[in-house]
Amino acid sequence: MCLSKIMLDKECLGCGLTRATQHFIHFDFISAYNFNKLVFLAAPLLIYFWIKEIIKVYKKIKGQSSK
Repeated sequence: MCLSKIMLDKECLGCGLTRATQHFIHFDFISAYNFNKLVFLAAPLLIYFWIKEIIKVYKKIKGQSSK
């Protein structure tokens, strides 16, 4: 539920970005673009930060197992 949609009857940028990200990760780039053009900036950044966090956790676990 989006507060902007409920109160103002307008979709906010977050609504379109969520839908666009869903289409983007399913490789439906045309639909993703139609929902929100910023997905081509936001999705790669999300993927980058996700991988960075996985590497950080992996190094922490690996460091604990060697002790």
